[in-house]
Amino acid sequence: MSKYTKGPWEFIRAKRTRFQRENDHLILNNEMRHIAEVFQYQNAKHIIGLSEAQANARLISAAPDLLEVCKMAEIEVNKWHSLNVADQDVDNAHNAWKCLMRLNQVIAKAEGRYEKREE
Repeated sequence: MSKYTKGPWEFIRAKRTRFQRENDHLILNNEMRHIAEVFQYQNAKHIIGLSEAQANARLISAAPDLLEVCKMAEIEVNKWHSLNVADQDVDNAHNAWKCLMRLNQVIAKAEGRYEKREE
């Protein structure tokens, strides 16, 4: 996995400059290093307005925190799954297994190890 810029990340609304449009959103780390930009956009078929751009910026800026929480949850769900298998609680064990598999996929995607399977 390539290393990503450590969090926390935050987003700010840009002010109009020579290089930025007003209301663009910048994703920055805690050292104010540039991570990404989210723009408002419009063409004949699609519009990303201010509120959608802001929601996208919030989601992107939460990525390091979401990955950290997913890794914590993966450990706990794995423990829970093992306990339910030992207790022969098939329904809970199966639900924990499905959750664990989805967590594994999401973490692998974030770490660049995920390959989408053809259905």
